[in-house]
Amino acid sequence: MGYNPYALAPPSAPFTLVSEEFTHGGPVPFECYGDDRGKNESPNLRWYNLPEGTQSLVLTAYDADTPIPGGIWHWLVKDIDPAIGELPHGISGAGLPKPAVELKNDLGTTTWSGFRPPPFSGVHHVFFAAYALKVPTWEVDPNLSIAVQHIQLFMSGNVLGRAVLVGTSVAP
Repeated sequence: MGYNPYALAPPSAPFTLVSEEFTHGGPVPFECYGDDRGKNESPNLRWYNLPEGTQSLVLTAYDADTPIPGGIWHWLVKDIDPAIGELPHGISGAGLPKPAVELKNDLGTTTWSGFRPPPFSGVHHVFFAAYALKVPTWEVDPNLSIAVQHIQLFMSGNVLGRAVLVGTSVAP
């Protein structure tokens, strides 16, 4: 497995992040790919056992195994109402429940950018991470890179908990 962006992150309370479409360590459906094999649709993600006091969630998707140094951040959604319990398949760009907002990813879009593993690059590990926050709105500059936004999130003192679900994508 490539770089784990959470290995050195500050500790936080665990909770559960799952998908109806793939298991931890299993392949993400081809519908979530952005290349000619997919439909560029965001996967279903569901959370539960949130830490007490959770007022909002932040959700990210990160491919740790790209040949690009630092990997690729495919998705960032902030200000998710934790009470909704899940984001259904294909919700990105189709009207996230308010007050959730999608921010710009490493591929330059403000919606899900599906996987496009380069030929012969093997298996890619995609980290879906959810952060339980003690504030209803995460104030962050949307023009910053997701990597810098993560540093600010970790340092904000607002993270109550974190859950990570790892899926895989495969290069043609």
